[in-house]
Amino acid sequence: KTGVEVPNKYRIKNSLGNRIYCAEEKSSGFQRAIFGPSRSFKVRICDNYEQEVLSFSRPLRCSCCLFFCCLQLLEARTNAGYRIGTVEQSWSLLRPTFIIKDDMGVAKLKVVGPCGRACFSSSDVTFQIFSMEKPGEKLGKIVERRISNLLEKNRTDADMFGVSFPINLDVKLKAVLIGTDFMYFENRAKKEKNPPVDKRSATTDR
Repeated sequence: KTGVEVPNKYRIKNSLGNRIYCAEEKSSGFQRAIFGPSRSFKVRICDNYEQEVLSFSRPLRCSCCLFFCCLQLLEARTNAGYRIGTVEQSWSLLRPTFIIKDDMGVAKLKVVGPCGRACFSSSDVTFQIFSMEKPGEKLGKIVERRISNLLEKNRTDADMFGVSFPINLDVKLKAVLIGTDFMYFENRAKKEKNPPVDKRSATTDR
């Protein structure tokens, strides 16, 4: 192993386990070395024909929720460069919280994680997705699936994530929700082997 974190690659699958997209991070080697998981990055989402359909970009920001003046922000854009939504971290002492906004800047969804201690346990980590238009209405969840088997951990470098949401949810909001996964869990990324490997696999309900 080297002491250098490498750009991440991803496979995105649907609820049937079929790969529908692949993704690759673009980031500065200097920022990866100095700022680690807080670095700025761009993630290109491509279809199975290697055509870019979507991208996520995140500026260099402090990853600590206590610094409410520079919380995390992620922007989702189409391949033509049109913004379709954003993920904005909300200030919170106990639970990581993110607001999903549409292309007009209107808050549509809230994503709320478990208390800080649960994020570092060996069990799965679940974030609940709530409607902003109907407070308290649960629409889905984002789950980090932890590998508990030691043999399996040693056999793979992949992290597993699942995103579920209603089939009738606006397709743009579905895309931005996938970006939430990239933004939050990248802050807890580990150093990987060199050369780069496919690191994550996300399952979405379409």
